[in-house]
Amino acid sequence: MIAAVLGVLKAGYFYVPLDPAYPLPRLAYMLEDSQAVLLITDNQHLHLVHELALSGSRVLNMDQLPSALSTENRVVP
Repeated sequence: MIAAVLGVLKAGYFYVPLDPAYPLPRLAYMLEDSQAVLLITDNQHLHLVHELALSGSRVLNMDQLPSALSTENRVVP
């Protein structure tokens, strides 16, 4: 989670943490209100993304990232 938060902030975006213990309608409202375009999850919580059936949002599963990703530090002003 720490890597995801730092990556989002480094890219110049904002991070909205979602507690998987919240009811689905509450999670759906939070996502709609924040106008989320990317959801960062893991295999353990992937089912929640599918249950929410979000249209227009992309999903990044941290447990399925390709090993060939760049490890260089992105320079963002």
